[in-house]
Amino acid sequence: MLSFADAVTQRRRQRRSSAIAPWARPAAAIVCFLLLLAPGARAAVTVNYGQIGHPRLFVNSNDLVAIRSLANNPQTQNYAKLQTWRAWADQRLASDAVGSGYKTAQYMDDIAALYLLTGNTAYATRAIEVAMWALGQGQQTASSGSGPGETSTLALVYDWCYDQLTAQQKTSISTALATSARNWPFSPGLWYFLHSWNWYYSFAIVDDASTYGSVTNSEIRTIFEDYINNYNDGHCDCLDAVSPMGWVESYPGKRTSPLLLFIESIRNYTDWNPFTSVFVSHLPDAWVARLRPDRNFLRSPSKYNYTLSDPLFLFSYFGSRLNHRNSQALVESMDDTALNCPSDYCDDLYLYLFYHDPAKPQSGLLTGGLTERQLDYYDDQSGVYIGRSGYNLSPTSQDVMVGFFCGPLLFPYNGDRPLGHFVVSRNKDCLLIDSGEYLTDVDGQYEPYYLRTVAHNALLIESPGQSWGSYSDCHGHSFPYPNDGGQEDGSRTVGAQKWPECQNGPDAPAFGGEITKYQSTDSYVLIEADMSRSYQTRASSVTRRWVYYRPDWILVQDRVVMNTPVSDDTLKVLYHCVDRPVVNGDLSVILGDLNYGGVFRGRNTTQATVNRGDSSARIFFLGVNGGANTEVRLVGGTNNRSTANWGWQQAHDSNYNENEPTQYYDTYSPGANSFEFFVNGKNFTPSQAGTCRLQDDVYAERNSPDVGGDANPTGDWRLEYVTTPVSQTVVLSTLIHVTTNGAPAEQPLETVNQGDTMIVRFTDDNGQRISLALCPPGTECESLIWNQ
Repeated sequence: MLSFADAVTQRRRQRRSSAIAPWARPAAAIVCFLLLLAPGARAAVTVNYGQIGHPRLFVNSNDLVAIRSLANNPQTQNYAKLQTWRAWADQRLASDAVGSGYKTAQYMDDIAALYLLTGNTAYATRAIEVAMWALGQGQQTASSGSGPGETSTLALVYDWCYDQLTAQQKTSISTALATSARNWPFSPGLWYFLHSWNWYYSFAIVDDASTYGSVTNSEIRTIFEDYINNYNDGHCDCLDAVSPMGWVESYPGKRTSPLLLFIESIRNYTDWNPFTSVFVSHLPDAWVARLRPDRNFLRSPSKYNYTLSDPLFLFSYFGSRLNHRNSQALVESMDDTALNCPSDYCDDLYLYLFYHDPAKPQSGLLTGGLTERQLDYYDDQSGVYIGRSGYNLSPTSQDVMVGFFCGPLLFPYNGDRPLGHFVVSRNKDCLLIDSGEYLTDVDGQYEPYYLRTVAHNALLIESPGQSWGSYSDCHGHSFPYPNDGGQEDGSRTVGAQKWPECQNGPDAPAFGGEITKYQSTDSYVLIEADMSRSYQTRASSVTRRWVYYRPDWILVQDRVVMNTPVSDDTLKVLYHCVDRPVVNGDLSVILGDLNYGGVFRGRNTTQATVNRGDSSARIFFLGVNGGANTEVRLVGGTNNRSTANWGWQQAHDSNYNENEPTQYYDTYSPGANSFEFFVNGKNFTPSQAGTCRLQDDVYAERNSPDVGGDANPTGDWRLEYVTTPVSQTVVLSTLIHVTTNGAPAEQPLETVNQGDTMIVRFTDDNGQRISLALCPPGTECESLIWNQ
């Protein structure tokens, strides 16, 4: 029988010799054989164990002198930053006594880092005291921790305060870490999930003893090498293929920070140079592109709508270690903000001190030296475009940021991803948003909403009778998914063919659509996206043409070639926002009440205005080819409490009673629901953790600064541009103008239909006449697009 170490080694060799997991279907054997013959196979990484001492996690003894010099030099920005952070950490020590619970254990890494940076043994003594208490409570020895990138703070204290630990303390902590390393080894079955937070268990203790309780050092070496080699010949290879420009979100994005921390930690101890990875080398461009004027990240369509990494640390990391000048310039620009340390912002600020080098040269980023490439970020494989009108990072910025997404499904969840989704913001004001919020929405919306197309600015094709499967709510009740007209699951078979590097587990990324055309000029960015496979049971072709006319106009056109029959289908184009839009025309009530929210119909609505903060997005509904009974629906508000409307509702709704069930409530869960989550005759609402009953403050929390905030708000409202197909080909078009809240109305616009081509003409902010011709996909009408 194989020993644990031999079994792990054999598993690693199996994985290296094949791009298909051992448990894959027998049909994959031929693919395995062909891949064995492919060039470019990587050798196993060599670990230089003789060089490994302490500290070794995120910092090593060779760097420590330089780091302390930077942190403690009164002439540098780092010195002031250290004093502010030190005062913050001291306050945590005073207010959170040992034994007070999980919160105390979260701060172990901050206390231990202060020992590294200052040499003051009082910090090491306190960090060890908290660590031993946490160990006694069984904390920090499960699958993850509460340090940076979910790193175990227990492992950090062990590594950073190693020279201050007694022999017994070393034995106690290392035994716990070794047991965790054995219990939570690298998971080869999920390349995107990685269990990538667990490498530090083995790395923190390797070669410190011959045994750690019942775990041998040979086992720890094997586990540690297993992590390195899976990054080397699996994870990075896949990321280079699927997202070569460095864009990864959802669970893979959440694991990006541990990936960076890991490869930085081992770079001095191995012969692997992870920075040769295309994905790694382009990550700075991805984060620079996503940075908003309020220092948060632009939202993206995924379960985790933003990575949980501190941009200050990430930019500092790339600026100092990779000499990425744009990142370094952005770090410099954010110094003043960081010094204020609002709330718990200073948490993990030591990472900035470990990596940031204020002597590195800045680019012309902050002085107007921008290039076209910096204003446009585009990753053709992952299907991500981010555009911006500028890099003004001041609170008075009027810069517009847009994002367009149409790429592979990376997260292994049943349910669609919102292909063709886009977002629009101006300064910190989110105008058209990703409403499928998860982490910042208390317990999240029910899966039918936050995962599916109905929560995003995408296209719905609702076909009566179509089944989407079922889900279970928090009471264990099983319900069918609503027929929301959402996109269908992408194909992992096609994904495996497209990205064979990612078959290091049971699932390759799922393919459901892609960007087929991208043009960027000084005047405009034009994107064509094909989502046909995601609607294959209802339409033979679904394409979206999306044009960003710099700096603040956006044209969205959807062209759908329906399968027959078409008479019972409904097409909807969605636009999500936080606050209630203002629409022209007359609204009639389908459900609810105009005073506080519901589902409303506008037969003669041609324009809607979305306001938030100082900004406004004006949406012009331009007409439909091939559709009938066209209308604009306004859906949203709540008969409980939402951020913007609950007080208004109490003042205007004489029937207000949050405990009174109505036909709009779930029958098993008394309580008021938000109409924003109304899908196919049923509400799918946010819930209190562990129950289905809404808290009084749940809607307020959804958009509060500490939870959702300006960067990640959850929508309370949506607009639906609805039509019924009367011909096989249907075209819907809208034009969006982003401007100042309360700005004068724009000049008139017009649309001209010429067969299969729809021409839109409008006047831009500078009085230029713009003409955009939208012809069928695959045909050439570019000569008509810019006819100024």
